[in-house]
Amino acid sequence: MINLKLLDLALLFLIGLHLFISPFTKVEESFNIQACHDMIVYGFDDLSHYDHTQFPGAIQRSFWGAGLLSIAIRPFKGLLSSFFANWPTRLFYQYLVRGLLGLFNGLGLIRIRRVLSRNISKETAFWYMILQMCQFHIVYYSSRTLPNFIALPLVSNAFALYLTHENVSFAVLAFSGVVLRGEIGVFAVILAIVSVLQTHNFDNFLHIFKNGVVGTLAGAICSYVFDSYFWGYKVIPEINSFVFNVLEGQSSIWGVEPWYAYLMKYLPNLFNKSPLLILVIPGLFLKNDKLKNSKSLTLSSLLYLAIIAFQPHKEWRFIVYIVPPLVITISTVLAQLPRRFTIVKVAVFLLSFGSLLISLSFLFISSYNYPGGEALQHLNEKLLLLDQSSLPVDIKVHMDVPACMTGVTLFGYLDNSKLNNLRIVYDKTEDESLDTIWDSFNYVISEIDLDSSTAPKWEGDWLKIDVVQGYNGINKQSIKNTIFNYGILKRMIRDATKLDVGFIRTVFRSFIKFDDKLFIYERSSQT
Repeated sequence: MINLKLLDLALLFLIGLHLFISPFTKVEESFNIQACHDMIVYGFDDLSHYDHTQFPGAIQRSFWGAGLLSIAIRPFKGLLSSFFANWPTRLFYQYLVRGLLGLFNGLGLIRIRRVLSRNISKETAFWYMILQMCQFHIVYYSSRTLPNFIALPLVSNAFALYLTHENVSFAVLAFSGVVLRGEIGVFAVILAIVSVLQTHNFDNFLHIFKNGVVGTLAGAICSYVFDSYFWGYKVIPEINSFVFNVLEGQSSIWGVEPWYAYLMKYLPNLFNKSPLLILVIPGLFLKNDKLKNSKSLTLSSLLYLAIIAFQPHKEWRFIVYIVPPLVITISTVLAQLPRRFTIVKVAVFLLSFGSLLISLSFLFISSYNYPGGEALQHLNEKLLLLDQSSLPVDIKVHMDVPACMTGVTLFGYLDNSKLNNLRIVYDKTEDESLDTIWDSFNYVISEIDLDSSTAPKWEGDWLKIDVVQGYNGINKQSIKNTIFNYGILKRMIRDATKLDVGFIRTVFRSFIKFDDKLFIYERSSQT
């Protein structure tokens, strides 16, 4: 059997690989990534420059996740600034923030593996790691600052504690629910009920209840103090979010799906539509005292899935917490197969390898879903060249909503302290005041193609200087042509052995259909 520590390193490597191939972020990650920028760059005393003061969003969100990540990095700010002195932007901080979060998530999953290895069996731990690495969503998003994945390290560690019969796990889950994501609190309540019903032990109920109350109160106090400071008024964001989304039903604004969507759509997608998911059912009926707590986690996960299905608005990230428990149960089934089923295990291993390849293809495709980040870097390159030859001048760049939603972050802005002649201001105005400041813009990044007959008329004369493309589907014909072209396949294999990925990347890029997503314009009078 493969050394389990090598699998630990492989998981961390995959998380890092996904970060470096797809470094930009989307709108769902924006609050936390922008907050990280502000905390690292401006500190915690002066909040006047913080992004949320101008763009607060529909509901308040907690600063706790961004705060923890920033506090871990900020002491090394001077050293990092010196080390990355040649970087014209602060994108290195974005890599570091995401890398740190990815490390926390990876270590949380690895802690579960270690508990499985120690308390159940090494083979169970082996299958757990193999299957976990094949989960595209888990690996891809582990370094992304979605609130759910900022909470996931705490959830993973809580699961590890629960598997070792530590009731403090309920304090961790309750704290996470109040501070980071309310649905984790729902899961904690379900797990508490299942645990009490299984043990029929009143003392156990008291321990669980006490830990739950302690975690809830600690979370409420911490969130109230910390978040009220940053928002400038008294608030516990997750309570407000629960009221807004659940009690007032406002989550329906973002779309409604039928109750079975989680079971029929999102859960299979989280497992790359693997048939192994069906093994969860027999896993619940395995006769082994060592599996008592893992089965409680799985049963609670299924009940959580059933309860949250009644919430009209559905997203896969709301159920991401149940992936590790389900993977654990699938792993216990595979580990307990008799030796005569060795061929089945070989088939599962090959199936997992195929699933990993699918996940890597998803990574490649997903990396083209961030035209905003690409466009900003393209424009920055032009501005850096202009900075070398220009007289001192102020430059103002406007980025529209689609650009900001697909990769533009504060970390991607050029650092004016590293420029010689230009002083650049980036603008994200999206309300009616945009018309009043339009004349001040020198450059615009927009989804609008001014060459289109349906394009609105912009005030002033604008020159299109660049076009950024993005993903628009799969080119099936190109895939077929490549599969049946021996020469191309031979060269790809040869280059792979030399670790030369240039040609391979070109071939894979031909499998994707692209279309124009964003356009970069320069005011024609610009000098």
